[in-house]
Formats: sequence, C-alpha cells, structure tokens
Amino acid sequence: MSAAPAPETLTLRSLPVLITGSVVSVVLVGGCAALWIGMDPIARSEWTWPQIATIVFFLVVIVAVVMGIGLSKVSVGPDGVTIRNAVQVNHYGWDQVDDFVMAPGDSWVHLQLVDDEQDGAAHMVLAVQRAEGDRADEHLAQLRAMVRRYKQS
Repeated sequence: MSAAPAPETLTLRSLPVLITGSVVSVVLVGGCAALWIGMDPIARSEWTWPQIATIVFFLVVIVAVVMGIGLSKVSVGPDGVTIRNAVQVNHYGWDQVDDFVMAPGDSWVHLQLVDDEQDGAAHMVLAVQRAEGDRADEHLAQLRAMVRRYKQS
C-alpha cells in the first residue's frame, strides 16, 4: 500500500483564533444589543441618530478587525505563498521564499524571505499560533515540507 500523495495546495487557519474572534464578536454585539434593549426608554429616546451611528460604526469596525484576525490564513501552492493576516494579503513567489520559522519565544510562525536582511520586515503568519501546541508544530512541518517540495522544482 502506497502513501497518499502530498496535496498540491495547503491552506491553514488557526481554529482557536477563529473561535476566539467569533466569540468576542458575538459577545460584543450581544452585549451592546442587551444594553440598548435594557436601557430605560426615556434615556434611549434622548440618543440622537449621529450618536447611534457613531456607536454602530465603531462596533462594526471592531468586529471587522477581530474577525479579520480570526479568518487569517496561509496558502502554499505551486505559485508561491499567500498570507492573509486580518485585512492584509501578501503573495510571495518561490524565488522570494526561504523558509518558515517559529523560534522558541515566538507566538506564531514567521515567513523568512530570501532578502529579509535587506527588507527588515516581519512576515507574520497568524494562521499558525504557538498556543495550538503540537498542532502548530505539525503545521510548521507541513509548511516546511511544501517549501522543500516547491523550491526543488
């Protein structure tokens, strides 16, 4: 019996970060709704539409940021590495990629680029968090295997 072939593309997300983002968003929206409903009708009638719109705006922004982080992912395939952290999406071709690393004190995986010494930027991969324990180590090993696979081709 032969081993299953390696996938052409690998996409990873952090389940704990997604769950945390979802819970925080639900609690925040639910808490605001509960406060609004529980507020004395006379006090509620004194709120103006601009005040309500401002609170709703900031609520939407906070939920968007929290869920953006929760939906972070890394995709590795024949065309390179794509990292989505919150609302920022970066794509790196295989000629730019060196390796994935997670030093002992790091909270998440980092992507090292070939010219990182000149660039000096951190390339965080929020989709693989140390808080996931052994699963993070497995994901790091999978990412490194994909790098070896596509850097040799």
